Amino acid sequence: MFATWTKSFRNVAEVPPTRLEGRVPKTISGRLLRCGPGVFNEFGSPVAHPFDGDGFVASYQFEDGEVTYQARVVETAHRTEERRLGHRAFSGAFGTAPLLRAIKNAANTNVVAWGGCVLVFHEAGVPHVLDEDLRTLGTLAPFRPGFPMGDAVCAHPKVCGNRLVLFTLSYTLQTTLVTFYELHEDLTVAHKVSS
Repeated sequence: MFATWTKSFRNVAEVPPTRLEGRVPKTISGRLLRCGPGVFNEFGSPVAHPFDGDGFVASYQFEDGEVTYQARVVETAHRTEERRLGHRAFSGAFGTAPLLRAIKNAANTNVVAWGGCVLVFHEAGVPHVLDEDLRTLGTLAPFRPGFPMGDAVCAHPKVCGNRLVLFTLSYTLQTTLVTFYELHEDLTVAHKVSS
């Protein structure tokens, strides 16, 4: 049952680059990225939990006392397939009922600017790569998409100097294998170790 409180979660709209009204101090410059669930109801089928909503990335660019805002939905392979089929086809990690057993990578948990692009993370799959205009380019190599058979990449990487550090988890009946990756700014693997 879709709880009453979740009715406050409405689908968001994409926004092309738009200069916002008002001013900020000229000493503030750079880019602020945010992500989270943004599409909660498609095909007349709401998600069972807001965390299952398709990912949405917003960018605030601060320059010379002005702010430019833009936002896009992350076009994952799962989202593209559901839109092609015209109905919900993948299960959500937080309880949204599936037609298929594969867990949807909603790309809605964390966002990091790295190596001239934007990486968007979700606990149930591999990171998605977006260009500077927030258009989805695909998934991050060398990771294998498709949960549970693909890689489960932690959604909370760390920037350590000139490297992005993240890890994957893989499971057997007896063990859990943790593999740490360090990525160069060109998104190639600098170092990899498993334990």
